[in-house]
Amino acid sequence: MATHSLDSFKAPTSNVQGQRGGNGCFVCRLRSKRCLRTENGAGCPACCKLRVECVKKLGSISSLMENSVEGQACRDEIHSAVNSRRYRRDVALLPQTRAFAAKLATNLSFIHSDPSPQQAP
Repeated sequence: MATHSLDSFKAPTSNVQGQRGGNGCFVCRLRSKRCLRTENGAGCPACCKLRVECVKKLGSISSLMENSVEGQACRDEIHSAVNSRRYRRDVALLPQTRAFAAKLATNLSFIHSDPSPQQAP
């Protein structure tokens, strides 16, 4: 009777880690869904299917900002828009989510820019 080692039943693994795309939309990020947004500006397929405004994500978002009071309000706005998609034909606009994304983008640009110019000695 032949015995087999457990190593022969393991799935092959690769040493190469997959790259995460950084060009997803803000709505999918708040919904914790994978986003397939392209740079053509038409919106991601998930937002188009749900008939909600696809808000472009500018830069990375920390989990603290995502889980803040404003982030929760945006999630609630998205949730109510997704739940009402059966009763409307047009795309639901997300003003709170758009404003929060713009606020994060301005804060990120402020953080990454150097406020004081370097002076030569």
